[in-house]
Amino acid sequence: LGQVISKLAAEGKGRPVKHVPFRQSKLTYLLTDALSGNSRTLMVAAISPAADSAEETLGTLRFASSVKKVKTAAVQNEQEVAESDLLLQTMRTEVEGLRKEALQAAVESEDARRLESKAEAVEHAVRCMQTRFDPASWGEARKVQANKRREAFQTLSMPLAIGGMLNDSGGDGLQEGVAANSPYLLNISDDISLAGRLLYFLPEGPPIGIGSSEDNRIRLLGLGIGERLCEISVAPGGAGVEVRYLCRGGRLVVDGQVVADGQPRPMRHGAKVVFGRAFAFRTVVPSVGGEALPKVLASARPSRSPSPEC
Repeated sequence: LGQVISKLAAEGKGRPVKHVPFRQSKLTYLLTDALSGNSRTLMVAAISPAADSAEETLGTLRFASSVKKVKTAAVQNEQEVAESDLLLQTMRTEVEGLRKEALQAAVESEDARRLESKAEAVEHAVRCMQTRFDPASWGEARKVQANKRREAFQTLSMPLAIGGMLNDSGGDGLQEGVAANSPYLLNISDDISLAGRLLYFLPEGPPIGIGSSEDNRIRLLGLGIGERLCEISVAPGGAGVEVRYLCRGGRLVVDGQVVADGQPRPMRHGAKVVFGRAFAFRTVVPSVGGEALPKVLASARPSRSPSPEC
């Protein structure tokens, strides 16, 4: 693989290369199209911050640097309408032939089941291709996919767009009540690779329920989390956040202080919140902290101070 990358990197610089040894190994042969064909290829370099892995890390970075010099030109494959119609008709004819063979075979026989399964697979391929070729069907399929995507983000309490990072062509790109400056909860973890990887956005509007019940906007399961542990309210414009404890027997800790009453408690920008026994988050209020997202992502570290017992 190193030799192949070296040759392709030289070719990317404009040097003439007579032969690229793709057939020297099975791996390079499988990567032929990805490295030199009509494709867009991404490489992920896995490195370690450990001192005893310094040599491997340097070698990986050198290899990644050479991979960046490889150039591929991806061009969209387009097919004429007549060719598409001919292909679809051929596949429909194949489906009809398979159906007839399945009917002629013995009922409930292995051959009949095999032919029926193959006919269903080809028919599914015909429907997919027809959807792709027909602009109206393709637009409807994209709307269905966008709705599923919206539902998935709503389940995770995430907006469909924030700060231009996520786009939604079907509308303004945001969930109702969520804006680019909406407050959010950013997780804290003992594992440095997991810290700052989970976000729950806090939109304006009705109080946001947190607990183990399915009707909560933020659903958490674990020790010390009741059906409705607490509710979080957001001030207009995302100017402030407050939490109210609801569940007896549950555990809620804000900035090291156990919250056990039903009175609203303000949550400042950067406040550390622990739900139950295992879920720790940092409160981020962009309207107060400015461009808080990059800073908090960089500074999200596990809190090692002992939490008070409930």
